[in-house]
Amino acid sequence: MKKKIPLIILAIIIITSIIAIYLYCCTDLFKTPQEQFWSSLSKASKITGDKTYSEALNEIRNLKEKSYTLKGDAKFNISSTEEDEEVQKIADAFSKIQISYDMNVVGKKNKEKGILNFGFDNKQVLSVDYLRDNDLFGIKIGEVYDKYISIENKNLKQLAEKYEIDSTEIPDKIEFIDMHDLYDISEEEIQHINDLIVGTLKNEIPEECYSVNENVETDILGEKAKTKEYKIELSAKQIDDIAIKLLENAKRDEVILNLIVNKYNKVSMNTLAGKEKIAKDDLIKEIEESIKEIQEEPSKEGVIVSNFYAKDKAKIDISTSKNNIMNIELQKAGKETVINIGIYFDDETASDTKTEKMRINGKVKINQTSNEKSNANIETQIETEDLKFGMNMNYEIEFSEKISIESFTAENSINLNNITTEEFEKEMEEIYYRAIFILPQKMKLLGIDMSSLI
Repeated sequence: MKKKIPLIILAIIIITSIIAIYLYCCTDLFKTPQEQFWSSLSKASKITGDKTYSEALNEIRNLKEKSYTLKGDAKFNISSTEEDEEVQKIADAFSKIQISYDMNVVGKKNKEKGILNFGFDNKQVLSVDYLRDNDLFGIKIGEVYDKYISIENKNLKQLAEKYEIDSTEIPDKIEFIDMHDLYDISEEEIQHINDLIVGTLKNEIPEECYSVNENVETDILGEKAKTKEYKIELSAKQIDDIAIKLLENAKRDEVILNLIVNKYNKVSMNTLAGKEKIAKDDLIKEIEESIKEIQEEPSKEGVIVSNFYAKDKAKIDISTSKNNIMNIELQKAGKETVINIGIYFDDETASDTKTEKMRINGKVKINQTSNEKSNANIETQIETEDLKFGMNMNYEIEFSEKISIESFTAENSINLNNITTEEFEKEMEEIYYRAIFILPQKMKLLGIDMSSLI
């Protein structure tokens, strides 16, 4: 019996240890508010982003090989409190504009075909067709000219000189950014950046800034959820101190410096970006300037970060602590994601004048209906004291291997690289007279009568 007693005690210690470890790792018992916040944020991030960075990167790479249809539309709404009749007319006219597009892509063949439609007051006004076949790009306005006017993405300087266009700023070829290469970051680099940022935040945010509120009722995508609220509340000075510390750490970190320089210079290679390459020393100087700006112009608002996690739902809320200048909210449940952004500008916070106030609200709603199909809605509203501007955009993407796209031929296009200047002038003359003929019809659809001008 005496031999069994130590074994029983040892068994009790092991079982107790296992229970304690489980309670610590899998529940909030024994955890400080700081530990609970980061634990909850980790759980929420798995819901809000259920793919690893490498998996998301592979999707970008695979997208280049896929075929899909992309459809969308945009509508606008403007209202004004101005009594000026002309302002009211412009606002009313702008609210009648409708834009829609339909794009087909065959990734393996590097081909794209799209149509952009412009409408006004529910009437079709103009359609522009677009076609790409590798390095050949063309557009067509069927009512004006029934062929694509195409350009090959090579010898562009020579092409400009051929048509007597200044070629000083024109490259021989436009280099486009490869999105996969731009976002390609190794797992080691991601982990290093994460450790640096999260480590800095954990070290710099005092324990008293964390709090946990029990049984908080919140709304996540229209459904009530009763859960814990894990919160960080930071003063304006603490925000500045943390920002400076992050920048100072980045300034001394070779991995981050090399990564930023490398990605920036990839963007600068895109001749449409018009940016010059930078060296590591240039980046360090930029970081030092940013630190100096924070020190000279300290923040006036603190920040509150609230994190709610309830089974398969998550909500992260970031807002300013005083005047509600900024609010960012991310909600995710199942295949549906909603992002709300609100920003409020008031000249009183920036200067002595109190004449300008502006509120910007944005909402992005993404819904993945299946592996082959997803859709999104984007709502934006900008509001000043005398003007409200709203925009509503929808898009839908559907993957399919059954998409086929035409190629450029002598019958459906003219190639500006190949035709002579005499042939070009003849085609432009036909386009000019056709455009003059249909212009009054199009302007009439917009409510403008040109009969007295022709």
